[in-house]
Amino acid sequence: MGTIDTAIPRRKMSNRDYLSGAFAWLLVFFVVYFARPEEVIPMGTFPIAKVSGLLAIASFGLVVMAKPKLLTVPWEMRYLIFLTIWFWIGVPISPIWKGGAYVTTLTITKMVPIALLIGVVANNVRRLKKLIFVQTASVLMVVVVTLIAFRFHANEDKRLTGSLNGIYGNPNDLALCIVLVFPFCTMFMLSTTNILKKLFWLAAMILMGFALLLTYSRAGVVALVASGVVMVWEFGVRGRRHGFLIMVGFMALCITVIAGPKGYFRRLASVFDPALDAEGDKGSWEARKELLILSIKTTVQHPLLGVGAGNFQVISDWHVTHNSYTELSAEGGIPALILYLLIIRRTFINLREAQVFARGHPDLQLLDGALRVSFAAFIVGSFFDSVAYNYFPYFLIAYTGALLKITKARSEEASDLVPAGKKGSAVSGSKMNNVLGKQSELVESGRGSRTLAPR
Repeated sequence: MGTIDTAIPRRKMSNRDYLSGAFAWLLVFFVVYFARPEEVIPMGTFPIAKVSGLLAIASFGLVVMAKPKLLTVPWEMRYLIFLTIWFWIGVPISPIWKGGAYVTTLTITKMVPIALLIGVVANNVRRLKKLIFVQTASVLMVVVVTLIAFRFHANEDKRLTGSLNGIYGNPNDLALCIVLVFPFCTMFMLSTTNILKKLFWLAAMILMGFALLLTYSRAGVVALVASGVVMVWEFGVRGRRHGFLIMVGFMALCITVIAGPKGYFRRLASVFDPALDAEGDKGSWEARKELLILSIKTTVQHPLLGVGAGNFQVISDWHVTHNSYTELSAEGGIPALILYLLIIRRTFINLREAQVFARGHPDLQLLDGALRVSFAAFIVGSFFDSVAYNYFPYFLIAYTGALLKITKARSEEASDLVPAGKKGSAVSGSKMNNVLGKQSELVESGRGSRTLAPR
């Protein structure tokens, strides 16, 4: 086969060179946000997260000034911007606490440019996987540190809580962070042929599954079960990996039956029968029910702008709603809930379209499946945890937008490589998939054009 040299790879290489600095700082921000080194390394009052985030945004701003066409705002990000603006509108007229609404809305606003940055700079599979790897490895590190701190033991009175605080600051948040990266561990395990790496990711999933049980989080387990069903379908049934189905069954048996902590199954059963709550947890189910009802009543009383971002806690004796959907409706009104649902809807569209464009590309199909499973876990977990103002759900949403752009670009390259007059040929299409696989390696490696040896 002769030399493949097209304008498309050169153009993508040029864009990638422009974005390399912004991507490097984004990686630093991800390490700071997910691994929280300031909790381990004494840094005084140095705002490392703010500095790394500002440097990433500033470097991206310089790139946009040089090449304005690189700045794209997909619909899910537009809805996120509209949601942020809506919260700002409600700040000066909050009926509860204007200061609290201001602080929470400012926190949300800081997340928007980072989410936009992900969708632009993660313009190839390698970069997107690096971001996902940093998130996954950081959660694994937090799990290991936390298990050591708790001496691999927890109970219903002292549940496993992230030792590094922040987004891991309570058992339910730690559990949801674990569930969201579970499919990423599976993706990394299935994408490598190295047996040691496969064993590493398998051990990581078992360890995180054990930690999830020690959180005694009912919401976490419900989200894990929901995502597990999607995972079995995506990776096992659709991917025709029968060995994977056996492995999942074995892992579930080991984690729940063999390693399940004392009193865990009674607590899980209390989801259906509140009378089974442990002595130290009596009233938990009823309390959450009351909070849910209160959040709905608050929505009815303040349907347009809500009570202000973060202010539901003020009227609920400093308790969150434990439901991201009613959290938004109570604090931002019905319009905020609609915008949030539109973000979710657009994310589903991203995944559906990416799945179509990824056909014939195993690496993209595996990545799409992992994001699909993780997003399913988030959707279910959002019904039992208040995470609407955390950054990591919107990072996940930004991943899907980046993946859609990558799959579209890969599909366009395939179309350009097919000779004129043969695009309708099934045989030619099959051959071009092979060419495309090699060409994508060429683009990812950043080496420009090269001669491909005959098969």
